[in-house]
Amino acid sequence: MTIEQIEFIEGEINYTFSNKKLLEQAFTRKSFDIDYNYETLEFIGDKILSFILIKNFSDYFSFIDNDYFVSSESEGNLTQRYIDLTRNSYLANIARNFSFDYLIQKDEKDKLLHDSEGDIIESLIGAIAIDSNWNIDIINSVIALLIQPEKNFKIRYSEKTFKEMFEELCDHHNFSQISFEIKEDNNNFKSRLITSNGIETKKFNQQGLSKKGAVEGIYRQAYIHAKLIWLNQSVDYKILNPTAQIIYLSTENKIKEFSQEDGYLVLSDKKKIPQYKISVQIDDNKTITGINQNSNHKIAKTTASISVLNQILEEINKQKSPKRGILYLIQTKYNQYVQK
Repeated sequence: MTIEQIEFIEGEINYTFSNKKLLEQAFTRKSFDIDYNYETLEFIGDKILSFILIKNFSDYFSFIDNDYFVSSESEGNLTQRYIDLTRNSYLANIARNFSFDYLIQKDEKDKLLHDSEGDIIESLIGAIAIDSNWNIDIINSVIALLIQPEKNFKIRYSEKTFKEMFEELCDHHNFSQISFEIKEDNNNFKSRLITSNGIETKKFNQQGLSKKGAVEGIYRQAYIHAKLIWLNQSVDYKILNPTAQIIYLSTENKIKEFSQEDGYLVLSDKKKIPQYKISVQIDDNKTITGINQNSNHKIAKTTASISVLNQILEEINKQKSPKRGILYLIQTKYNQYVQK
């Protein structure tokens, strides 16, 4: 790593290393140097980042009331905030925004997995911790500059579950839940919900690895359908993710059927990486497929779904028919996002 590159990084993070070798190590992959690479620094940085974020959560959302510790945020919301600030895709975007991804030292044959650039943010934090002799103020200032947790603090996270949100719609619009049941089958939970708006009866099916997931998943489907189809109202893009868009294209009979496969891709070193595949049948003669592998299962699922959804939209656009409901929502609000 050149002196210019080192000075560039130090300028971006507003911290000057006493030991420049630590900074260089923070950007070095194992394929480039088997002895002095960023793996241990990444481990340390990951734990330090967790500690600093939890401390920030405590400082920002919590207080002592009658000698008791009280938080204005639920445990669930704090967990989601933590996930949002530490997910690999978020850290990778930070690395790219600072142009740190261009400075990673690796073997030419070493292909970075999707969003692996986020590793160097954690290794950089680890290197700063060691170089500063674990100075909390310095570490916190760098994390504040890179991660910018206070931006997340200003986001209002909903306290309500999808079950509660759907039940509110039922109360306000005279929708009814005809029946609900949930069964456990081979460590999977399968739920079934039948509901009505007074004119149409709709059936939903969902399965999950936990009872809570199966319940929330099916009420999520019902909530989105009620908002989009029955009420013709918009739904926040965080709720209506690409996979959900495909599901509702199916419920509106815009596609014939679709299948999803969760599995793993076995790499050459026998490590496994999550793989998600989704296939959609447009008509009797055309099937489109999206497949993606990523260390983060959710990213693999989203990426594969975006690929398929983009192809679905292309087919739908050929029909030149009026768009309403879910199609109108996708066309007007999410088309630009989907085609990135």
